[in-house]
Amino acid sequence: MFNLSLSYRIECGRKLDHNLQDQAVLVQTLKETAQLIMVPYAYTKVRLDNYNEMYSIVIKAAETISKRYGSKYTPGSLAETMYPVSGVSVDWAKAVLKSPLAFAYQLRDRGDFVMLLPPEQIIPTG
Repeated sequence: MFNLSLSYRIECGRKLDHNLQDQAVLVQTLKETAQLIMVPYAYTKVRLDNYNEMYSIVIKAAETISKRYGSKYTPGSLAETMYPVSGVSVDWAKAVLKSPLAFAYQLRDRGDFVMLLPPEQIIPTG
């Protein structure tokens, strides 16, 4: 881990925003232990401009995963499915990168593996 100055990190972030702007079509994040498929926003319960489109995608994804693997995923927005929180990467992707599609998956573990989810639990969801 490098200890970079705040001004350097902000400048790098600006360059990244500029380089990726209008290029990101789909952004997905994967995390373990809750079996959720979520759309932005996490910091507010205000709905996205294309919420209905994105919500229909997460419904279909949850149904497909359930049919194939028997895992029950809960779909919804981050703020409604979990709780309001800031600093979530899919919020940044949607708001800053203007990515039309951004999803956050919390994977199939129900606490058995904690932060060490094995590949056979990750790969089928991806």
